[in-house]
Amino acid sequence: MFEEHTSDDEFNGDIGYNFLICRHGEIFEGRGFERGEANKCGHIGTYGRNANFYSICAIMRADHTASEPMLRAYRDLINFLRTEAPRLTGPGILPHSFHYETKECDGVTDYETTECPGNLTMYAQPGSTIDPSAPWTGLADIHVYATQKWVNAVCQFAPGYIRCPEDGRTGWSTVLSLTQGLQWELGISPTVQSFGPGTFNAVKARNTLPADETNKNLIAFYNGALWCKGYFAATNLSGWSMGTEAALQQLYTDAGLSWSDTTMRRKMWPHICKALMRMDQFKKVPGGDAEIQHIQQRLNARYVVAA
Repeated sequence: MFEEHTSDDEFNGDIGYNFLICRHGEIFEGRGFERGEANKCGHIGTYGRNANFYSICAIMRADHTASEPMLRAYRDLINFLRTEAPRLTGPGILPHSFHYETKECDGVTDYETTECPGNLTMYAQPGSTIDPSAPWTGLADIHVYATQKWVNAVCQFAPGYIRCPEDGRTGWSTVLSLTQGLQWELGISPTVQSFGPGTFNAVKARNTLPADETNKNLIAFYNGALWCKGYFAATNLSGWSMGTEAALQQLYTDAGLSWSDTTMRRKMWPHICKALMRMDQFKKVPGGDAEIQHIQQRLNARYVVAA
């Protein structure tokens, strides 16, 4: 990365970023407050990226995730650039890949994206945890973020589909987008943000547990939903791994339902699928009562099967 952004022909031997932040939260000065940094061909509307934006590089590898000290350092640095820097910046925060334009470089009028090492894209937006004007919300989840990106890309043309935010945080908007994707893959159109009787009956009619599923998009919806529930599923969304099967088994157990009884497992799958596509919780939440959880599991084991 640094060879590409310190070359003599592009940056006169200087570093192509204004500032750099390591995983321990230390801030290093690159080009400082001088404009004309990395991503030299990009434009944001009518504003040249070089002349109007500061570039802040995270010193991390492609398989690293951001640490809390790094994110807090980003937040502090952005606040400084907004309030005390010689040339104050505005409220905008964008990822390095945003509308990377090749037009000025080689005459091409299309846009291309660039994925630099590090998983910071989900934070690079106004209102995120690195935005000092917003509340501190801590670390996001890279796997939830991957799910959000995937479902938005795959379902963008599904009738009625509503995009979910790509912020790495589980919420109703994300699980309802997954619900719409599930509907579309099952042949329901237009899609709606509700797991109603039509969706339930479509899952029931398919009568296929995830481990036996051959439709890779359906597998990806189930994997993504498990990530959103806080279970460690497959990192390859379209693959059903042994780890994903173990995660689903744990969800059945947390819900108080039998996993060893394969007939019962299949019968309960439409109910579990519906729960996956909602914000229903089965793990004991912080401050939750283990005895109450046990009672809830007993109620599910005894009565849900009759539904």
